[in-house]
Amino acid sequence: GSGQAPALSPEQSTPSITADASQRPIEDGQERAKQVLEGAGAAVPPTAVPSPRRIPSHLQPAGFSFSNRRVTTGQSSLDHAWEPGDHQRFRLRVGPNYKKYGRKEPSGPVLLELLEVDLFKSSALVHNLGEFIALPEPRVPVPEGSAVPPIFVVHGSLPFEAPSMLGNSNGPTLNAVFYFGLREETQQALASLETAPKAVQLLETFCRSAHADPSVFNRFKCIGMLRNYEEVGMPSIMKGYNGKPVLIRNRSAVKGGSGVMDQQQDSIIMHVNVRLWPLLARTGLHTLFGASAKCDLDVGFTIEGRADDELPEVLLGAVHIAHLRLDELPQWPPPIGGGGAKLSHQEGSQRGGGAVPGRGRRVDGDGRGGSTATTGISDQPSPSSSHR
Repeated sequence: GSGQAPALSPEQSTPSITADASQRPIEDGQERAKQVLEGAGAAVPPTAVPSPRRIPSHLQPAGFSFSNRRVTTGQSSLDHAWEPGDHQRFRLRVGPNYKKYGRKEPSGPVLLELLEVDLFKSSALVHNLGEFIALPEPRVPVPEGSAVPPIFVVHGSLPFEAPSMLGNSNGPTLNAVFYFGLREETQQALASLETAPKAVQLLETFCRSAHADPSVFNRFKCIGMLRNYEEVGMPSIMKGYNGKPVLIRNRSAVKGGSGVMDQQQDSIIMHVNVRLWPLLARTGLHTLFGASAKCDLDVGFTIEGRADDELPEVLLGAVHIAHLRLDELPQWPPPIGGGGAKLSHQEGSQRGGGAVPGRGRRVDGDGRGGSTATTGISDQPSPSSSHR
């Protein structure tokens, strides 16, 4: 009844997942979110941010592959560059009774600050970013007792090859990596969680429970939106999906799922393998590759709210990327000897120096843990036992 396009992943009606929801009065969440996230929340006693760490020589700093961030305001357009996205461009769910009325409004301010962006090509899927990228330093510490990590990363793996009915389990890949950190306003809200906006409570629940509960994991949503759809010349059949959310489901728990969570004490990395998306979605994204130099694109992420006590939804974070020239993006790891050879597992361990302390364990949405490979690049699909 909301007039939105059919979802690429079906939405399910499930009970609220925020704590003690039935005991809290339903307040005007939209106004509360605006007040807290624009700085009206209670002050949090200052906590020292850790001193800058030295990055090991075998690691690349976050943002190494695509440092073209726009820092000058007032420019009419971006050119092969990125900037934090505009939250008001994204229309998200609001109550009351979204299931009946299907109402959406522009999102309130994002919960997480965009710190860095990486865009690079690889010969195959990258399974463990921590093997060769040092995550950015957190700018805001996490309140004591919160499950929300100081760094939240989304890593999308997009296939370069033309889509087919059967799909390809591995191959040349465009890696899009977005690094987010806490905003001070979100930190303040987390410190007073009982009175925090519903979206902040939902973020806390997601970070605390998604690794063990697929029904929570499956709330994660990606939203892609072309500002210049007509100019790019996308297929008309895809127009209804522009700006519509896609649910990212746990790969190890749901048939057709495309998501994996790597969770550590100081970070969460959400891996999204687009190779596992439906054919229509892969076809649309492949069309974008041929027109990337024209594209003016917004990408955002949120956690799905369903019951009134989980609404309104608010963006976790967003990025604006425009006029991307794919041929200028680096190949990583670089070809060995300049001859186009692929990085093998053995060569990767020799060059990469082995596992990075604190980043060698993967936890998927079914709650099981497993050791990751010695290198982050794989020319073969991971076996099912690796908890993809």
